[in-house]
Amino acid sequence: MGGSDTDGTTERIRAEALRLFVERGYGTTTIEHISTAAEVGVATIYRRWPDKAAIANDLYRSGIEASSALLEPQPAEDPHAEFVAIWRRVWEWATAHRALFLFINSSLGASWISDENRARKAEVAAAEVDMYARLEFDASPDLAAALIGGTIGSVLVTEPDVEPDEVAQRLWRALT
Repeated sequence: MGGSDTDGTTERIRAEALRLFVERGYGTTTIEHISTAAEVGVATIYRRWPDKAAIANDLYRSGIEASSALLEPQPAEDPHAEFVAIWRRVWEWATAHRALFLFINSSLGASWISDENRARKAEVAAAEVDMYARLEFDASPDLAAALIGGTIGSVLVTEPDVEPDEVAQRLWRALT
């Protein structure tokens, strides 16, 4: 959603809304908070989105679409090498888009998520499970997806400077 503009107002609003949703939480962030942070009037926001849920859904959808590109199959010589390649892609995206990654993962099951976004997230989650199923872990693909996503979220919050290959090796051992 969001209108097109030439001065970057829409992107500034989106960036500040994302920052506030991650820092304060969706429930305690108001349109007024977003307008103050983005240095725009409340009416400017309402011309682009009908309400706070629409802004959050806009951000959520963009994150889901961007992260879904990480699931494109890129088979390697062996499952371990493929896992390490997947981990690096996901880690690099998550660190480059830290706030968006944390927002998506903290929003799972939120009441404001649109039916369309729920359906798209389910499709992406199924593709992720399929990707991990190819790797023949001892753990189930569902557990692998949860463990990997949870690990990235935890590491981003507690140890953002950790060596990602070290974490990949630990996860590989845990899953096989």
